[in-house]
Amino acid sequence: MSEHNKAVNLKPYLLGGIAVISIALSVFLIQLFASQKPLNSHYEPVSLGPSLPLSSSTEDYLDVPTPQIPEYLKAEPSEIEQLIEALVSLLVQEHSSEKHLPSFHASLKEMRNDLIQSYPDTGAEIFERIIRTAFPELVDDILALLAMLDIYEEWLLTNILDLNEMPALQQQGMLWQKRYEIFGEELAEAIWEKERSAEEDKRESMLSTVNMLNQSLDMSMQDRVYLLQSAYDENYFGSVEDLVLDSKGMLSQVVFGLNAVQSELGALTREERQYEINEVRRLIGFEESQIEWLAKRDQEREDRWNNGYAYMEERSLVSEQFEGEALVEKLSALREKYFKNEASTIQKEEEMLGFFRYNRERVYGRN
Repeated sequence: MSEHNKAVNLKPYLLGGIAVISIALSVFLIQLFASQKPLNSHYEPVSLGPSLPLSSSTEDYLDVPTPQIPEYLKAEPSEIEQLIEALVSLLVQEHSSEKHLPSFHASLKEMRNDLIQSYPDTGAEIFERIIRTAFPELVDDILALLAMLDIYEEWLLTNILDLNEMPALQQQGMLWQKRYEIFGEELAEAIWEKERSAEEDKRESMLSTVNMLNQSLDMSMQDRVYLLQSAYDENYFGSVEDLVLDSKGMLSQVVFGLNAVQSELGALTREERQYEINEVRRLIGFEESQIEWLAKRDQEREDRWNNGYAYMEERSLVSEQFEGEALVEKLSALREKYFKNEASTIQKEEEMLGFFRYNRERVYGRN
């Protein structure tokens, strides 16, 4: 499985029609620059948008001022007017049926950014003219939503390092919390509806594969790993989750969590079991140095579990033979015998929490 740089790319997705618009825009701009000197000879980096203050009411975003068209655009309108006319036509023809959807409004951010990149001084005004002409009754809603998206994207860029350090579920929770804060719950759900549906579909697909493999008593370990990797690649390859998740670590956790795998590993000798565990990690894609380090850790855990099993067996015998203060003293001595410096921790777990470490499930390759 290929490795990916860890980064978050969480821009609102484009609808199919907007891709067509972007292509049309690119072709038109090539023709424009070939026939005439650009309107601006120096391009500044694309701005992420205004740093607008957050508000508990979306009404704060609805009073969007209408930029005035510069005089030189009025004096030399031919190329700009053709561009505006072409994009208005495409929007009306391709997206009139979905023009009221917040997800469509969000997708227009890409068109706006392309125009600003091509026309740093006038791109925003050109974009507004296009939207005002195509969907005049929705222009305020669209511009307000894009302003909120700018705030959201600025927050993403500011917090990208912290987000990358989070587990996938915690990261998703943080993202949705911020979306609700900026857009409100209803609007956020409408904008990212397809994303959430896609996430659920991916989880269902992976769960179906895991359930099947959980019963795969007659399947080779290599085939199990291959099928699991294939399901992961089909659902997550190139996605945000793939960029954030430790895929090898996650896949190994799933493989070793399968009942069929644990049944097979439990029937092997200590040496045979370690060999099989190493092979699974090798199939998943771990480096040899990682496999060696993990194998050493497995052996330390094996020793700890064997020691714990011996303790629990002797503890059971002592509990049958003694009671009261005599039992307390015997158990204390037993914990010192088996756990040395950890004896006090084991005592607290047993007496205060009722937790017995070595009564819990042993999962080879995981604990």
